[in-house]
Parts: sequence; C-alpha cells; structure tokens
Amino acid sequence: MRNSLRWMSGMIAVVFLLFYGANSWVSGPAYLADEVGYLNNAAFLGGRFVDGASSYHAGYSMFLAPLFYFLSDPSWIWSGVLILNALMWAATFCVLFRVLARIFPSAPNSSLLVILIPVVCYPANLVISGYAFSQTAVALVYLLAIGSIFLVDARRAISIVAHALCIGLLFWIHPTGIATTVASVVAIAFMAYMSGHYKVLFVHVVVAFGLVALYKIGIDPWRVQGMTPPGATTHLHYPSIGKVLLGLLNPEAWPTVLSAALGQLAYVLIATFGFALLGAFAIAKRLRNGGAVAGDELATSTVLAFILLAVIGCIGLTAITLATGRPDRLDHWVYGRYLDPLILPLFAVGLRCEVKRWPLAIAAVLVSLLGFWLVGGMGADGPVNRVNIAGLWPEALLGNDNLIAWLTIGGLAMLAVSVIPSWIARIGIVAIYIASAVSQLDWHKSVLEGHSNPSEVVEFVRENFEDGCVTFDPSSLPPDTSPFSMRAERGALYSFYFFNYKFEKNGSDAWVNKCDGPLLTYDAEVARKVGATVVGVEKATGLKVVVKGAASQYRYPRQLTDRAGESYWIFTSPSCALEGTCLHATYIEMASRTQVGVLTPQGLTATGKSGFLFFGPYATMPRGTYNLVLRGNVKVAADAVLDVVSEKGANRLLVAELSSGGSGELGRWRFTIEKDVSDLEIRLYVGQSDVVTVSEYSLEHIQDQDGNPPGKE
Repeated sequence: MRNSLRWMSGMIAVVFLLFYGANSWVSGPAYLADEVGYLNNAAFLGGRFVDGASSYHAGYSMFLAPLFYFLSDPSWIWSGVLILNALMWAATFCVLFRVLARIFPSAPNSSLLVILIPVVCYPANLVISGYAFSQTAVALVYLLAIGSIFLVDARRAISIVAHALCIGLLFWIHPTGIATTVASVVAIAFMAYMSGHYKVLFVHVVVAFGLVALYKIGIDPWRVQGMTPPGATTHLHYPSIGKVLLGLLNPEAWPTVLSAALGQLAYVLIATFGFALLGAFAIAKRLRNGGAVAGDELATSTVLAFILLAVIGCIGLTAITLATGRPDRLDHWVYGRYLDPLILPLFAVGLRCEVKRWPLAIAAVLVSLLGFWLVGGMGADGPVNRVNIAGLWPEALLGNDNLIAWLTIGGLAMLAVSVIPSWIARIGIVAIYIASAVSQLDWHKSVLEGHSNPSEVVEFVRENFEDGCVTFDPSSLPPDTSPFSMRAERGALYSFYFFNYKFEKNGSDAWVNKCDGPLLTYDAEVARKVGATVVGVEKATGLKVVVKGAASQYRYPRQLTDRAGESYWIFTSPSCALEGTCLHATYIEMASRTQVGVLTPQGLTATGKSGFLFFGPYATMPRGTYNLVLRGNVKVAADAVLDVVSEKGANRLLVAELSSGGSGELGRWRFTIEKDVSDLEIRLYVGQSDVVTVSEYSLEHIQDQDGNPPGKE
C-alpha cells in the first residue's frame, strides 16, 4: 500500500509539473467565445455581475467559481485556472493508473507506467490544459465514472449512486455528456443482465437522467436568466437534443453524418497510431466471449464496455450535431476535441495489447482512402481551427490544410507501428507527440498575441476606476464585421478582464444616463454627440475609450512598443489616432479577409495560389496625406503588388511592388487621398511563385487637405 501511494504521489507531481510548465506562459483566454463563456459562467456562480449568457454548460465553471469569489485580479484568476487545470489532469492520470491496475491486475506498476507515458504525452490534452475549456473537467469526471464502476455491487443497488452522480455531472459539464449517459446505461444494463440484479439499473437510470433533467429544467434556465439583463437578447448556439435527433430523419443529411463519423473515427485511429483500434478489438473479443457473471470480472467487463461505448456514442452524437448545419471548416470533418478526453483509457488498453498487423493494415488503407472521399465526394474544404484537432499530429507537423495528406501520413504511421519493434514505435510516438504539442503551443501563442491580447485599456480602467461600471457598445461595430473578428470579440475579452466591474453591453445613450465609468466604442462621433472625451484608441482594433469629464484628471499607461495590443493615448499620440483616421491590422485581422492566405505562427502566409493575400477593410477616410507601413517576411516576390484603392478598386491611390528578400519592415509609402472616401482598401496581390508572410500594417494620417497635421487648424 505504501509503495502504491509513493507511485501515485510521484505521478501526480510529474504530471502537474508537465502540464503546468507547458502552459504557464499563457496569460489569458485565447478563444473568446468558448473560454470566456466558461469564465463568465464561473464569474456568475462566484457572485459577480455578468451581462450575457451563453450555451456553454456550467459544470466546468463550478470548479473555477471559487477563484472569482475570492480573487479580484484577473491575472491571479487566470493563474488559478492554469493551476486547477494541471491539478485536474494530474488527478485524471492518477485515476487512470488505478483503473488500469484493476483491468490488468497481474501487471506490475512499472509496466503500467510505461503504458501511461505516451498517454500522458498525448498532445491534445497537454495543450488543452492551457485553455479554459471544459474538456479538462470531462477527462477527470469521466475517469472517476469509470473507476466508480469497480465500487458497484449489483446486489446492492445503492452502490451505483457514485457512478450515476459522475455520469450526470458529465452532462452538466458538456452536452456530449448525454452520449456517455446512454453508454453508461447500456453498460450497467449489461451488468444487471449478467448478474440477474436489475434494481441497480433502475437506480442508475433514475439518478443519472434525474441529474440531466435537473440541469436542463432547473440549473441552466436559472443560469441563463441570471446572466441576461432585462430586455437583453440571449444568444444560445447549441442546437437542442430534439433538433439534433430530428436531423436523422432528413435523408439528405445521412451522407454528412456518416462521413463526419468516419472522419472522427479516422481522427481517433491516427491520433493513437492505431492503438485505440487494438483496444477496441480486445474489448469486443472479451465481451463476445461473455465476460463474467460476478465480482471483479463482471465489473471489469462493464468498465471495458463503457469505455468502448462512450467513444462510439460521442462520435455518433458529434456527427449528427455537425450535420444540423453544413460543416464549413476542415476540422469539422475530423473533429476531435470532444473525443480527446474519452479515448485515453481506450488508448491505454490498446497499448497493453499485442500489436496485430492485419487490423492496422486494413485500417491504414481505409483511413487513407477516406481522405479522398471527404475532399472529392463531400467537398471538405475551408479554414482550420487547430485546437479542435490537436491530436491529429500530421496536421501539426505539416502545418497545411491538406486533409488527404493528413490522413495518408496517419495511415502510413499505423502501418509502420505494425512492423517495427514495439519499443521503437513507442519512443517514436512520444517524440511525435512532443513535436505536435510544440506546434500547437506556438499556434496558441500566435492567437493569444495576435487576436486575444488585451491592450493598455485594462491598465487605464483599473488604474482610474476602482469599481463601478464599464460599458461596451456592440452596436458601434460596422454592419459587415465578422462575429469572430478581433473587433467583435473585444467585448467578450474585456468581460473577463473587467469581471469585478459591472461590465455591460449597451449603447452610448444608456452609458450617458446610467454609467460613470468608461465607454468602449467604435463610433468615432460618439464623444462629440454626448459631450464626452476620447482619451484612448486601441491600435489594432480602433476601439475607443470615452470618458466623462476632463481628460487631464486621469492617469495614463506608459507607452509600450512592439506590442500587438498597443493603444494610442491622448497627450502622447498622433491626433489621427483619436480621430479614427489611423488604421492598423494584425495578421489575425487580415486573415478575416483573404483569398489565398493561411494563418501560421509567423503571420498570414501565401499558399502558392494567385489572389489577394489580404484586402479591405473598406474604411471611411478623409482626404489628406497618409503614411503606410507593411511588416512581414518576403523570400520571393515575383508578382507581389501592394495597392491602396477605393471605389471597388477603380480608384488606385497607391501601387507598389514588393522586393524579394525583405524581412521586418517591408516598405514605407506616402500617398494622398484627394477627396473623402468611404471604402478604402489596402490589398496585397500575390502570384503562385511568391513566398510571402505578412504580420501587420499601419496607416497614419499625417496631413489634412491644407497640409496641416490632422485635427490642427
């Protein structure tokens, strides 16, 4: 017993240090819909005011709520999120170790630890620990649900309650918990049938589905109502279970459902190098032989059935859900984020099995062919949200959007695993996982720095307003703004950084009448309309900080350089910045308007096709003289041309060819706008042979029509 505790303590320490160390640099939420949705839930549960409910379930947020109750600094809260995530993963693998010890009772601890090494290094879970995503809590509660089956005595119905509570909690954490609930009911039905004791199944169904019903008709409506101010509209994006199931009645959706399910299956096989398939074969063989009728053997068979059914159920539910709307991104066809926590025990069981060549060989061929079907038959195309396929290591290593290549290389890897010595294969798997995780962490960093980096607005507000309200005006966004753009998502970002303020989404009229704090808006005229003062403007987004009273009464942030979230401030910045006649775009923003670009950790990169690497933003600009600066890296620029246009390209204000071999500042150009324009575009055309990556551009209004600095008489 003492030796076992020593093993467990060491494992907890190692896993915690690995997961926390890999993500300790992360400074805040990056995916501002999902992560902020969970963080806002936690803030509400912690007693804070929240303006805006979401569809994201509150189970994971319950783990985070004490942070919002006891702490008032967002940086400390975020550090707490990372620490809690790492602790949950450490506990998850501790429970997995105990589960494996029960499944394989004759295996020594050292053998089980060898199995766990590649499972712990699995890149998706290592990376997800740096996000405020619910999958961290799913993994822990799922493993607890598995482990609690070993506590069940079918003759004592009450012994199922711990397992049923875990199963119900999985639905509180994420909607896919309904799939694990059904899988659990089937597995416990197997136990009841084999033992002849059916009360245990009845109690399980009552408790598990009772918790599901309690959340749906009690907890969730209370949460949504409490997070939605009177008169506000709630934006809930998850389809109802009924709508998802009704999708099955539409024959036109069946090919999409089947293809998405096969794509997820391919994801599982490639992510685990085929070992999940070996685990599934071993479980199916045991269950086909009848398992056992009593004691630990029956519990083990029930556990194995649940492990397999949970993965199958999640694949089916996710495929049906995706088919309710046409998948419009490549990652939708091989979606893995919901599966990643569930495949861990299946992966571990497979690693304990003998490698069989023929199943892996057949699977490798089918997976490779599936890529051609998804692209050619189903038209799979579009951008890639890498966090949703973090276990698909070929994508991470190749860094492209070639689905056929991903699946083909994954299939070849499964073939390799079937023929090379086991110890070499496992060393190779761990090495590939580490390289894949590094690539994913680089991606996370690029999103955080280019899209989700808070500016000095946070410092300004917290320095000058100790509490009270902060208003964000979403109605000031231009009508054609993408809801996923940096500009649109600033409201979500700052709802976290101002969680202990009364952060409201309201128009300028409501701000004038109800709020003494700052207004965050994109409306360049709002200050003049209401008699307030624009004291700061975010360089990257144009978000303006408007205050009541004299600007001289406030303290302003130090001016920083080379920072994606840098802002202009009154008294220290060009007047054009505060008047809205400066433009700035990072590569994240440019990627929202591209024909031939793909996001990489270095910037927006040309893909070898002819077209505009970026265009837009169709801005309204006054006549006068401007400076334009473009930054990035150019290896080959045979056909690359930068221009500034208006009137849908008919009026060319600037035309400049890029030079090969440039890095950093690629050029600085001055041009004149003779009359006010309402649709200014900055565009970069690239040819097939051009090798170009852009990181940002800045446009500054330096003289008005009379030759004076803008804003000066």
